[in-house]
Amino acid sequence: MKTVRTAAQILTMFDGDTPTITVTGAANRFGLTASASSRLLAALATSGIIQREPDRSYRPGPLAYRLGLLYHAHNRLSDRINDGARTVVDQTGRTCWVSVLTETNNMLISRFPGRRDQGFHVNPGNLLPANASAAGKALLARMSDAELRKLLTGKKLDAWTEKSKTDIEAVLSDVAFIREHGWSIIIDELFVDTVSVGVAFAAPMEATPMALSMSLHSASPEEIASGVKILTEVACEIGAMIGDPFWSARRPSADLATILAEVEAYMAIPVTS
Repeated sequence: MKTVRTAAQILTMFDGDTPTITVTGAANRFGLTASASSRLLAALATSGIIQREPDRSYRPGPLAYRLGLLYHAHNRLSDRINDGARTVVDQTGRTCWVSVLTETNNMLISRFPGRRDQGFHVNPGNLLPANASAAGKALLARMSDAELRKLLTGKKLDAWTEKSKTDIEAVLSDVAFIREHGWSIIIDELFVDTVSVGVAFAAPMEATPMALSMSLHSASPEEIASGVKILTEVACEIGAMIGDPFWSARRPSADLATILAEVEAYMAIPVTS
């Protein structure tokens, strides 16, 4: 089982910025010997999950591509959230991402670019720390406290900025906020001068919860509140269509002043890592 887990972790090394991996890179990342790393990558290549290049590096193989197509073909939740992301981009001009949780990381699987500056650039396939990303925290909030503590206990949570929260109790406090309000928010936790907000979805017939998030660079509280309002309106629509029990029981807030007060109250909470 440990070998299978390590092999799965090696596959998470691939992202938009890392199209190929090497024996040495995998060995250094996961504390393997060079021979163990070489054997594991060779086994994955034999299965077709990855393939070896002439320079002896490895890239995703035909089986990985096939599995990806099957995942998207059968994931109705993904289609609904992608449509929701396009709606948010149209209404706000902000870039949106669709994400899934992989252990303590948030993996970006789709990016919908907006016309407004977001202050940073990340590609689909990138892994972001769930404890410091809006989508990641929204996905964590869909787990029970027991599941969360089991997931986070003993793990080193990454800090991307001085405001990233790496303490389990601080993360659980944010999770409680998300469950109450429906949306997540991070302020300068992933990128400086950037606020991100997110919502997460779980459909009864889908195995993998997914999140929709957007980021606002150097935005005022009023702009953030407006973004939250649009995002939660879309979330309620998607939730009703997919039978998400969390969103089906909620109503979008028509009161922008209430959302603004909630945003300002969160921004006033002292940061504890």
